Amino acid sequence: IPRFGLVFQPVKTMSVYADFNSGFIPQYSNNRESGGPFKPETSQQIEVGIKNELMKGRLVGTLAFYHINKNNVLTPDLDDTTGLLLKAIGQVRSKGAEATLTGAITNNWNVIVNYAYNETEITKSNNPDEKGERFDNSPNHIASVWSTYGFAKKLNGLKIGAGYRYTSDRFLENRQVSTVDPVILPSYTVADIMVQYQWKQFALSANVNNVFDKQFIQGSYFFRSTFRGTPRNYVATLSYRFKK
Repeated sequence: IPRFGLVFQPVKTMSVYADFNSGFIPQYSNNRESGGPFKPETSQQIEVGIKNELMKGRLVGTLAFYHINKNNVLTPDLDDTTGLLLKAIGQVRSKGAEATLTGAITNNWNVIVNYAYNETEITKSNNPDEKGERFDNSPNHIASVWSTYGFAKKLNGLKIGAGYRYTSDRFLENRQVSTVDPVILPSYTVADIMVQYQWKQFALSANVNNVFDKQFIQGSYFFRSTFRGTPRNYVATLSYRFKK
């Protein structure tokens, strides 16, 4: 699995890079009842981007463009009347851009902002009608914001945080039938909050994930089933940091 890259720094606060890498992962299903074991998925990725420091190094912005080919993608066996058999003959091409901004706006205020635009297209399939279509479970837009603020003086040690996660709509199936409207998984936005208090080497944190108890579909397994997103949940963490 070869990988190589190049980084050029035209000025002290800016870096321009390009890289190529390939990889493979085992299939998510190698069940013999589905026709497995299957050859692993293989991929080749080309990425170019730029990183730049802002506000005298307080913030770091990244803008990247990528092109990925993924091979041996599992597709339904159209000759199987039971609808259980799969074939690892598909190919999916993804291309898009991602922008990230991280750092400290002030000494107490930190932020992480991310946005990604992605186009995923089926380029090889045992069903000719699928070629050129949008791949299932592939949103065009993903965005997230997370920000924390740490108080000073009388409230020193107290930190609060809030953010949201957005995913645009997706196809339930990676194929469209001309006589049936495609099933769309709707977009969703989930909000999270956090409060933390640190005293000496102790830190107590309380998180509320999916604050508004948003009901949403996180993904699907072909057209057979969908996966519900995690409902509102609470997490408390007590940590201790040892002195060096």
